[in-house]
Formats: sequence, structure tokens, C-alpha cells
Amino acid sequence: MLSDQGCNSRLFLTIRAKGGKYLNIAPKRRVDLTNLGTGWISVSMTELRIEDSGTYFCGVYDHQIIILLKKIQLIVSYDAPMRLSAEEGGFISLNCSYFLMDDSRIPNNFTWCKMLTATRCQPVVSVKIDQILNMRERTMIKIDRWNRVIIVKLVALQLRDSGEYHCETHLQGSTVLLKMITLNVLGKSVYYDTVNEATSPPTNEGETAHPTVASNKEQSLPEAHFSAFLCIIMVLLVAKFPTAVLIFTIVTRQRSRATREGSQNLNQ
Repeated sequence: MLSDQGCNSRLFLTIRAKGGKYLNIAPKRRVDLTNLGTGWISVSMTELRIEDSGTYFCGVYDHQIIILLKKIQLIVSYDAPMRLSAEEGGFISLNCSYFLMDDSRIPNNFTWCKMLTATRCQPVVSVKIDQILNMRERTMIKIDRWNRVIIVKLVALQLRDSGEYHCETHLQGSTVLLKMITLNVLGKSVYYDTVNEATSPPTNEGETAHPTVASNKEQSLPEAHFSAFLCIIMVLLVAKFPTAVLIFTIVTRQRSRATREGSQNLNQ
């Protein structure tokens, strides 16, 4: 059993190098290893960079023997992971940012792939740096050099399109993750139910929720009631119009008859 002092001096964070050897990367700047004294080792990495992506091993040295305690898979991307929900039969369009450090680091190509396992990403469509645009089946990928983004568009979405996708590029033989997207394709009825039930919670105390599809629908109910009321009034007016005309005709005839009789009496 190692003492706390001995354990602290033997903690390491390593990566697997070529030839099966391990390269110790800690202690280094941006990496901190701490023995919590309760059987747990705390690993902290700050100011993450794209090149920090990879598989790490945390462990201890005990009498020249490496004891691996945990395997960590780290993926660092330019953009934060994104979750998208879309309707079956619809489409999505998204951007993946990329940066050109110098001429020696110009990407060879860009790939849009779907994760099949934790480590395998199957390419869906790729585009070369000098190709600008490429399309395969229902997926299009385009390079916008001016804004330094990759535009990916999926059309005629199907339920089987749901899953995790990566937008990747390749620099000097290594794969660089630009963006990670989790896509959830919903059936039409499920999609609309989800949209109608969605509400935006208040951000501050006393603040009302922002109107959504559901709340807009509720707000339109008074207008519908008012329209129905107008229709009823119009129907009643149309139904009573012949009666009003008949009464007007009778009154007019009676006045005409009374006028004629009065004229005859005056003549006599």
C-alpha cells in the first residue's frame, strides 16, 4: 500500500505512443493530478486544444510496474456539441467552423460521418479542399472558404438517420474533429406533439414564459369565438330579412290606403 506522499509522486497520466510505449504527459502545464486521499485520483486539464484529443490512461507506478486504473477517451472540437430534432421528411442545414493556421496546415478534405460504434465513424460524404461541393444520396457538403465553414445539408430525413454525426477534417495524417452533432428524427405526429408541448421557462422571477406554438394557439381562441359570434349574427339577420321586408310592405300599403281614403273624403 502506497503512502499519500509516495502515491502523489507516482501518479501519472499517459498516452499510448507508437510501438506500444506509454508517454507520460503529467505533470505538465494545463494538466493537474491530485490524490484525494480517499482512493480517488483527480485529473484536471485546462485550456484544451484540438491536438489534446486522444486516448489517455490514468494510473500509478508500483515497484517499476505500471498499474492502469482508468482509460479516458477525450474528443476536443472547435465547436460545442449540438443536439438537433427534426421532422421525418424534412431537412437540416448546419455549419462546421474550421481554421487555417498556415499554408502547411491546409486540410486535405472534409468528411461528414456517422458514428457506428464508440470508435468507428462511417463516412457519409466527403469533399476535397479544391472540390468545394459534393453530394451523395440525400446529403450535401460544401466548403465556404470566405467564412471558413463547412455547410452540411441533409434532406428527406428518415427515422434511421437518427444518431451521432461528426464533421471532421484531416491534417498531416491526423483526424481533427470540427463538430459533433446528435440528430433525432421524429415521426410527424410525435414531432408536432413535441413542438406544441414545448415552452420556454422564465429566466427571472416574475417573468412570464415566452409564447410558443402552443401558447400562440391558445391566444387565437378568442379571435375564433368572435368570428363565430359574427357568423351567428349574420345568419339571424339573413333569416329575419324577409320578415322585415314583409312588415315594411304591409305598413306601406296601409299608409297608401289611408291616404287615398282621406283624399276621397276631402273631395266629397
